[in-house]
Amino acid sequence: MFAARVEALILFPSPKFFVHLAEFARMTTEQQIPAISGFTDFARAGGFLSYGPDSKKTWRYAAIPVDKIFKGASPADIPVEQSDNINLVVNLQTARALGLIVPHALLVSANEVID
Repeated sequence: MFAARVEALILFPSPKFFVHLAEFARMTTEQQIPAISGFTDFARAGGFLSYGPDSKKTWRYAAIPVDKIFKGASPADIPVEQSDNINLVVNLQTARALGLIVPHALLVSANEVID
């Protein structure tokens, strides 16, 4: 990324990225690359911004249809649900380390600000 002079990075929500969020957060900050992820844990691990569902809530909700299946429900009868817990997390410590000024409008719309 550094050699290619990447100016910003988006980490798409993927299990491959999720298991390495802390490493990506550290690496992007060290290389002075602002990064955003669809996993809220990214900003909590030191990344700049996160916008997406809270992974703990998502996994908790995922257990509901599994429980229904174990109790005999047919998977075809269980409706697919979309997450309604989308959160914006801003890490101001990382923003300062990257030399970024976060607009006030972004801060007031954030669900969580890490300072």
